[in-house]
Amino acid sequence: MTACFSDPEAGLPQEFTRLRALTSLKIHSRSDEWFVLSNGLLQGLSQLRSLHLQGVELQGVPDQDGDAFSSQDAVEVWQHLEDLLIPQVLPQDSVIRALPRLSSLTSLDLHYGDPEVEPELVQCVLACSGLHRLALQFFKTLSEGPYLSNLCRLSLSFALFLPHIPPALRSASRLTELDLSHCYEMSLQQQDLLLLQSLKKLRRLNLTRDTVRARFGAGDVSIMEEASALPLVDIEQERDWEYKQMNVTFF
Repeated sequence: MTACFSDPEAGLPQEFTRLRALTSLKIHSRSDEWFVLSNGLLQGLSQLRSLHLQGVELQGVPDQDGDAFSSQDAVEVWQHLEDLLIPQVLPQDSVIRALPRLSSLTSLDLHYGDPEVEPELVQCVLACSGLHRLALQFFKTLSEGPYLSNLCRLSLSFALFLPHIPPALRSASRLTELDLSHCYEMSLQQQDLLLLQSLKKLRRLNLTRDTVRARFGAGDVSIMEEASALPLVDIEQERDWEYKQMNVTFF
Protein backbone atom coordinates (compact mmCIF):
# COMPACT_ATOMS: atom_id res chain seq x y z
CA MET A 1 0.00 0.00 0.00
CA THR A 2 1.25 3.48 -0.91
CA ALA A 3 -0.34 6.30 1.07
CA CYS A 4 -0.77 9.74 -0.52
CA PHE A 5 -2.40 12.59 1.41
CA SER A 6 -2.93 16.24 0.55
CA ASP A 7 -2.52 17.46 4.15
CA PRO A 8 0.77 16.18 5.61
CA GLU A 9 0.17 17.70 9.05
CA ALA A 10 -3.10 15.80 9.44
CA GLY A 11 -1.26 12.48 9.42
CA LEU A 12 -2.96 9.13 8.96
CA PRO A 13 -6.65 8.78 9.79
CA GLN A 14 -7.50 6.73 12.88
CA GLU A 15 -9.29 4.18 10.67
CA PHE A 16 -5.87 3.16 9.40
CA THR A 17 -5.44 0.95 12.47
CA ARG A 18 -8.06 -1.44 11.07
CA LEU A 19 -5.63 -2.66 8.39
CA ARG A 20 -4.42 -5.53 10.56
CA ALA A 21 -3.23 -7.66 7.63
CA LEU A 22 -1.11 -4.88 6.06
CA THR A 23 2.37 -6.14 5.13
CA SER A 24 3.81 -3.18 3.19
CA LEU A 25 3.43 0.58 3.65
CA LYS A 26 4.97 3.50 1.73
CA ILE A 27 4.50 7.10 2.80
CA HIS A 28 6.19 9.74 0.62
CA SER A 29 5.49 13.39 1.33
CA ARG A 30 5.19 15.30 -1.93
CA SER A 31 4.90 18.71 -0.35
CA ASP A 32 7.34 21.08 1.35
CA GLU A 33 6.02 19.98 4.73
CA TRP A 34 6.95 16.88 6.68
CA PHE A 35 4.25 14.22 6.95
CA VAL A 36 3.44 13.64 10.62
CA LEU A 37 3.13 9.97 11.56
CA SER A 38 2.21 8.80 15.04
CA ASN A 39 3.94 5.57 15.99
CA GLY A 40 0.80 4.59 17.89
CA LEU A 41 -1.02 4.04 14.59
CA LEU A 42 1.54 1.39 13.64
CA GLN A 43 1.39 -0.55 16.88
CA GLY A 44 -1.43 -2.82 15.77
CA LEU A 45 0.13 -3.68 12.40
CA SER A 46 1.86 -6.85 13.51
CA GLN A 47 2.06 -8.21 9.93
CA LEU A 48 3.95 -5.19 8.62
CA ARG A 49 7.22 -6.32 7.00
CA SER A 50 8.14 -3.46 4.65
CA LEU A 51 8.11 0.23 5.57
CA HIS A 52 9.20 3.10 3.29
CA LEU A 53 9.16 6.61 4.77
CA GLN A 54 10.28 9.71 2.91
CA GLY A 55 9.69 13.21 4.22
CA VAL A 56 8.11 11.81 7.39
CA GLU A 57 8.28 13.14 10.94
CA LEU A 58 7.67 10.44 13.51
CA GLN A 59 5.91 11.02 16.80
CA GLY A 60 5.99 8.64 19.74
CA VAL A 61 3.07 7.41 21.80
CA PRO A 62 2.03 10.32 24.08
CA ASP A 63 3.01 9.87 27.73
CA GLN A 64 4.17 11.98 30.65
CA ASP A 65 7.28 12.94 28.68
CA GLY A 66 5.34 14.17 25.67
CA ASP A 67 5.25 12.58 22.21
CA ALA A 68 8.92 12.65 21.23
CA PHE A 69 9.84 9.63 19.12
CA SER A 70 12.55 7.49 20.72
CA SER A 71 14.66 4.56 19.56
CA GLN A 72 12.68 2.36 21.95
CA ASP A 73 9.49 3.35 20.10
CA ALA A 74 11.09 2.09 16.88
CA VAL A 75 12.18 -1.20 18.43
CA GLU A 76 8.76 -1.94 19.94
CA VAL A 77 6.77 -1.21 16.79
CA TRP A 78 9.24 -2.11 14.01
CA GLN A 79 10.65 -5.33 15.47
CA HIS A 80 9.16 -7.51 12.68
CA LEU A 81 10.30 -5.32 9.78
CA GLU A 82 12.42 -6.96 7.09
CA ASP A 83 12.64 -4.03 4.67
CA LEU A 84 13.14 -0.41 5.78
CA LEU A 85 13.64 2.66 3.59
CA ILE A 86 14.18 5.90 5.52
CA PRO A 87 16.04 8.44 3.34
CA GLN A 88 14.30 11.44 4.89
CA VAL A 89 12.84 10.86 8.32
CA LEU A 90 12.79 12.77 11.60
CA PRO A 91 14.16 12.30 14.21
CA GLN A 92 16.96 10.57 12.29
CA ASP A 93 19.17 9.89 15.30
CA SER A 94 16.44 7.99 17.19
CA VAL A 95 15.65 5.83 14.18
CA ILE A 96 19.28 4.97 13.42
CA ARG A 97 20.05 4.08 17.03
CA ALA A 98 17.29 1.47 16.90
CA LEU A 99 18.61 -0.30 13.78
CA PRO A 100 20.95 -2.84 15.47
CA ARG A 101 18.03 -4.07 17.59
CA LEU A 102 15.75 -4.78 14.60
CA SER A 103 16.73 -8.44 14.39
CA SER A 104 14.47 -9.27 11.40
CA LEU A 105 15.85 -6.48 9.20
CA THR A 106 17.47 -7.72 5.97
CA SER A 107 17.11 -4.68 3.66
CA LEU A 108 18.02 -1.11 4.64
CA ASP A 109 17.97 1.99 2.42
CA LEU A 110 19.41 5.23 3.80
CA HIS A 111 19.92 7.05 0.51
CA TYR A 112 19.62 10.83 0.69
CA GLY A 113 20.39 10.86 4.40
CA ASP A 114 22.23 13.54 6.36
CA PRO A 115 25.90 13.91 5.22
CA GLU A 116 26.78 15.25 8.68
CA VAL A 117 25.62 12.14 10.50
CA GLU A 118 27.54 11.57 13.74
CA PRO A 119 30.17 8.78 13.91
CA GLU A 120 28.16 7.14 16.70
CA LEU A 121 25.19 6.77 14.37
CA VAL A 122 27.40 5.41 11.59
CA GLN A 123 28.44 2.60 13.93
CA CYS A 124 24.77 1.77 14.58
CA VAL A 125 24.29 1.10 10.88
CA LEU A 126 27.48 -0.95 10.63
CA ALA A 127 26.33 -3.07 13.59
CA CYS A 128 23.32 -4.49 11.67
CA SER A 129 24.42 -8.10 11.21
CA GLY A 130 21.40 -9.51 9.34
CA LEU A 131 21.48 -7.23 6.29
CA HIS A 132 21.41 -8.78 2.81
CA ARG A 133 20.89 -5.46 1.04
CA LEU A 134 22.19 -2.02 2.02
CA ALA A 135 21.97 1.36 0.26
CA LEU A 136 24.02 4.28 1.57
CA GLN A 137 24.90 7.67 0.20
CA PHE A 138 26.16 9.99 2.89
CA PHE A 139 29.05 8.05 4.46
CA LYS A 140 32.56 9.36 3.71
CA THR A 141 34.02 5.91 4.26
CA LEU A 142 32.99 2.46 5.46
CA SER A 143 34.79 0.50 8.14
CA GLU A 144 34.51 -3.18 8.87
CA GLY A 145 31.60 -4.41 10.94
CA PRO A 146 28.85 -7.02 11.36
CA TYR A 147 26.92 -5.50 8.44
CA LEU A 148 29.33 -7.17 6.00
CA SER A 149 28.83 -10.73 7.22
CA ASN A 150 25.66 -11.49 5.21
CA LEU A 151 25.65 -8.59 2.74
CA CYS A 152 24.81 -9.57 -0.85
CA ARG A 153 23.86 -6.26 -2.46
CA LEU A 154 25.45 -2.89 -1.68
CA SER A 155 24.56 0.42 -3.31
CA LEU A 156 26.84 3.41 -2.84
CA SER A 157 25.33 5.21 -5.81
CA PHE A 158 25.72 9.01 -5.63
CA ALA A 159 28.09 8.68 -2.65
CA LEU A 160 29.72 11.99 -3.44
CA PHE A 161 32.29 11.80 -0.64
CA LEU A 162 33.91 8.47 -1.53
CA PRO A 163 37.36 8.86 -3.17
CA HIS A 164 37.97 5.09 -3.47
CA ILE A 165 36.24 1.76 -2.93
CA PRO A 166 36.22 1.23 0.86
CA PRO A 167 38.93 -1.34 1.74
CA ALA A 168 36.57 -2.87 4.32
CA LEU A 169 34.59 -4.44 1.47
CA ARG A 170 37.26 -7.13 1.24
CA SER A 171 35.40 -8.74 4.13
CA ALA A 172 32.10 -8.80 2.20
CA SER A 173 32.66 -12.37 1.05
CA ARG A 174 29.02 -12.87 0.03
CA LEU A 175 28.70 -9.69 -2.03
CA THR A 176 27.14 -10.35 -5.45
CA GLU A 177 26.15 -6.80 -6.54
CA LEU A 178 27.95 -3.50 -6.05
CA ASP A 179 26.62 -0.17 -7.32
CA LEU A 180 29.19 2.63 -7.59
CA SER A 181 27.34 4.64 -10.20
CA HIS A 182 27.51 8.45 -10.07
CA CYS A 183 30.28 8.50 -7.44
CA TYR A 184 31.76 11.56 -9.08
CA GLU A 185 34.65 12.04 -6.64
CA MET A 186 35.82 8.44 -6.92
CA SER A 187 39.24 7.83 -8.42
CA LEU A 188 39.88 4.14 -8.98
CA GLN A 189 43.44 2.97 -8.50
CA GLN A 190 45.23 -0.34 -8.73
CA GLN A 191 44.26 -1.36 -5.18
CA ASP A 192 40.60 -0.81 -6.05
CA LEU A 193 40.84 -3.19 -8.99
CA LEU A 194 42.57 -5.76 -6.79
CA LEU A 195 39.78 -5.40 -4.25
CA LEU A 196 37.18 -6.11 -6.93
CA GLN A 197 39.10 -9.20 -7.97
CA SER A 198 39.06 -10.45 -4.37
CA LEU A 199 35.24 -10.46 -4.25
CA LYS A 200 34.82 -13.96 -5.64
CA LYS A 201 31.00 -13.94 -5.64
CA LEU A 202 30.61 -10.54 -7.28
CA ARG A 203 28.40 -10.84 -10.36
CA ARG A 204 27.39 -7.26 -11.10
CA LEU A 205 29.23 -3.96 -10.80
CA ASN A 206 27.62 -0.67 -11.82
CA LEU A 207 29.89 2.21 -12.77
CA THR A 208 29.32 5.57 -14.44
CA ARG A 209 31.53 6.00 -17.47
CA ASP A 210 33.28 9.33 -18.11
CA THR A 211 32.85 10.44 -14.49
CA VAL A 212 34.92 7.80 -12.70
CA ARG A 213 38.58 7.56 -13.63
CA ALA A 214 41.44 5.27 -12.70
CA ARG A 215 44.63 7.24 -12.12
CA PHE A 216 48.08 5.74 -12.58
CA GLY A 217 51.56 7.15 -13.10
CA ALA A 218 51.17 7.18 -16.84
CA GLY A 219 48.06 9.37 -16.64
CA ASP A 220 44.32 8.82 -16.67
CA VAL A 221 43.02 5.49 -17.89
CA SER A 222 39.34 5.02 -18.55
CA ILE A 223 37.24 2.66 -16.45
CA MET A 224 36.35 0.78 -19.61
CA GLU A 225 39.97 -0.13 -20.31
CA GLU A 226 40.84 -1.10 -16.75
CA ALA A 227 37.63 -3.04 -16.07
CA SER A 228 38.29 -5.03 -19.22
CA ALA A 229 41.55 -6.18 -17.67
CA LEU A 230 39.73 -7.95 -14.86
CA PRO A 231 39.44 -11.72 -15.36
CA LEU A 232 36.17 -13.16 -16.69
CA VAL A 233 34.43 -9.84 -17.16
CA ASP A 234 31.66 -8.98 -19.59
CA ILE A 235 30.91 -5.27 -20.09
CA GLU A 236 27.46 -4.31 -21.25
CA GLN A 237 26.55 -0.79 -22.32
CA GLU A 238 23.22 0.54 -21.04
CA ARG A 239 22.49 3.04 -23.82
CA ASP A 240 18.99 3.83 -22.65
CA TRP A 241 20.14 5.24 -19.32
CA GLU A 242 20.08 8.99 -18.85
CA TYR A 243 23.74 9.00 -17.84
CA LYS A 244 26.43 6.98 -19.56
CA GLN A 245 26.70 3.99 -17.29
CA MET A 246 28.01 0.50 -17.65
CA ASN A 247 27.45 -2.84 -15.99
CA VAL A 248 30.33 -5.16 -15.33
CA THR A 249 29.07 -8.71 -14.93
CA PHE A 250 31.31 -11.28 -13.29
CA PHE A 251 30.69 -14.90 -14.26
